[in-house]
Amino acid sequence: FLSSKFYDASFLGSSSLALAAGLAVELLLQKELEMTQVLRFRIWSCTPWTFFCVHVVDDELRAVAQSVLVLSLGSASVREYSTSLIAASARYIGNITLGRTPWSATEEDLTWYSERQLQDC
Repeated sequence: FLSSKFYDASFLGSSSLALAAGLAVELLLQKELEMTQVLRFRIWSCTPWTFFCVHVVDDELRAVAQSVLVLSLGSASVREYSTSLIAASARYIGNITLGRTPWSATEEDLTWYSERQLQDC
């Protein structure tokens, strides 16, 4: 239930959940806080594939970028970068592979990553 509040926009809220569980809202929120502390606030973790769901790309680019991601999984040096930067870099390489503009101003605005950052990754 906890993670659904952060993922599902249609979630009913803590009052409805407390009512359904037969708990006071304060107790429910206290239990959620305890759970997040146990999980070290790692309720939901983005992956490069999540990035592709948010930053919609066409099927051809998605296939090339996912191939790049799979090939990069074995590289230990990739692990030092954030998942969104890895995904954006895979998209960048995909654009180059498909003969498209490598990185547009729109893509930079949407991701906050410059072309230089992608090249470093």
